[in-house]
Amino acid sequence: MNKTGFLKQAPHRQLEDLRTLYRSALRLSESDDLIEALFQIVADDLVSAISLKRVLVLYYDKKQGKLVCKACRGFNSHDVFPPLSFEKVNGLLKRVYSSHEILNVIQVDSSDSKGLSTSTECRILEQDYVGSEGQRRQAINICLVGKKATVKNFPSWAGLKEGSAFLLEEEDQTVKDLLGGRSSFLILPVIGNGNFLGYILADKKSSDIPVSYCEARLASALVTYASGLIARAIRQKEMIDKIEEQNRELKVIQEQLAESLEHSEYQKSFYESIIQNLRSGLVTMDQYMKISHINRSAEKILGYDKGELLGKSIRTILPEPEKVEDCVLREQVEALDMDCGLISEMTMRCKDGCELLVESCFSVIVDSMQDIKGLSCIFRDIKEKKLMEQHLARMERLASLGELTAGLAHEIKNPLAGIDGALQILSQSFSNGSPEKEVFKELFGQIKRLDQSVHHLLEFALPAKPNLLPLKLIDIINKTMLLVSTRIKDEMIETRVNLDSDHPTIQGDPHLLQQALLNILLNALDAMSPGGLLEIHTCWAHKADGCSRIKCISRLNRSIDKGVRVIVRDSGCGIDPKNIDSIFNPFFTTKNHGTGLGLSITHRIIEQHNGTIFVESELGNGTVFIVNLPAD
Repeated sequence: MNKTGFLKQAPHRQLEDLRTLYRSALRLSESDDLIEALFQIVADDLVSAISLKRVLVLYYDKKQGKLVCKACRGFNSHDVFPPLSFEKVNGLLKRVYSSHEILNVIQVDSSDSKGLSTSTECRILEQDYVGSEGQRRQAINICLVGKKATVKNFPSWAGLKEGSAFLLEEEDQTVKDLLGGRSSFLILPVIGNGNFLGYILADKKSSDIPVSYCEARLASALVTYASGLIARAIRQKEMIDKIEEQNRELKVIQEQLAESLEHSEYQKSFYESIIQNLRSGLVTMDQYMKISHINRSAEKILGYDKGELLGKSIRTILPEPEKVEDCVLREQVEALDMDCGLISEMTMRCKDGCELLVESCFSVIVDSMQDIKGLSCIFRDIKEKKLMEQHLARMERLASLGELTAGLAHEIKNPLAGIDGALQILSQSFSNGSPEKEVFKELFGQIKRLDQSVHHLLEFALPAKPNLLPLKLIDIINKTMLLVSTRIKDEMIETRVNLDSDHPTIQGDPHLLQQALLNILLNALDAMSPGGLLEIHTCWAHKADGCSRIKCISRLNRSIDKGVRVIVRDSGCGIDPKNIDSIFNPFFTTKNHGTGLGLSITHRIIEQHNGTIFVESELGNGTVFIVNLPAD
């Protein structure tokens, strides 16, 4: 076929090529974009649309660094194509990878063979690759293989672009392993979006019949279009894989966060439980001295609900907060020990206005940058501690004083008995009604008074052991009231007695308890002028209302103990505040008569019964004694 005939057939060939491309593009577009499906369609189209017998599609797996067979057509069923390491790729495949251009390998034999000659029907070398001006028309490179291959096989060789045609005398072992020693074949690079995706190797039925330029160009067009779809499918798969990987990572992070959150919630709950169950009160403040947290013990000690204190100034509970507020300032922080805090005794103001003595520890709250964020205050009510300390100190003093008093009483009692006996003998020498007899009578009265004082000293120094019996306090009170009823009547004292008959029995010595109560009543009568008011109440602290109805008792002493209580209130002159802490001390008295042992003995008797006694007084407004005895 001459050049003119070839040109006349070109439009018909171009039309067929376009139809082939259209059908292939249609099939590729209708696929589900699975990479394997696209490779299969490309292989099918290369076999059906072009006179190619065998097609091998190799996909470059970047993660594994290997060439993996994705499709093959025309090979035997027993042919196996294991993954090929891309690092071992060399020769023709490496050249195609570097150039990203098609390579048509042509076997050149003797002129009388079936191989290439200048009279080959398709005139592949003379017309397919060289235009009218002798320039290459398409980026399809030529490789001539065989011992007979020379430049003479291609008359227009000199007109081709340098490097687009070359001779290969040595056999390519990699291609031989794949195609089994085929002499003429086509290598097409699969390039999508500028990225190398793999190779397609193809040949014809006869091993030495080369692929024509038009066939190679059509194959290139099919592969080029398919490469874009494959690249898109790969990119989508990579995106899906990346999204799935990110989802897995997010799930792991979510699980870790959930676990961390659960752990944090557990720790928060754990520490909150510790804080809330502390027996000591805890209050935290921010840098503006606003209360930010308060535990249950603090609520109970101070009488507030949490909501009443949160966000309020620390002044709400501290009578003198300025001593503490200065400590939060940077220049004043040295006032607080960063390790131990500031430990001190102070007063706190309760909700009802009472001031409570507490032992407190103020500590600085800092963040991770060691910046001060506020203060924390741990405190505990030391009322009982102070009472115990006072009790122990009192017991030590009384023990020493008791030994001294006992010895002194005996030293006085014995000579006093001798004096009394001698005076009895002397008085018999005088008749009744004589002046001398009256003098002796006065002497005997003074001796009796002194003997009673010595008796009180011995009672104080050597107290009798109580004989405990189950009894009702009401009975003791009624009997004691009879003992002072005459004096109450004579001094026109108004009495208000409110005895709760519902309280339980107690274990007590009736004689000692009567003596203790009598001392309290006598002390009250001594403090009042004629026409005064004496109130006696009893209550059981276990009951819901307790002694709350006795308004003369402070909240402090109203809740100090649980048990049966006796409250004695007088309208007398009251006790000077400077003397209030001394009234239970032995020999302390503000009266012109008496030994000052009455209330001290009363205190001792109440302690022997495991009870407590307190006094509250306001100068000019009377005094209240509160006796608490444990119930059965």
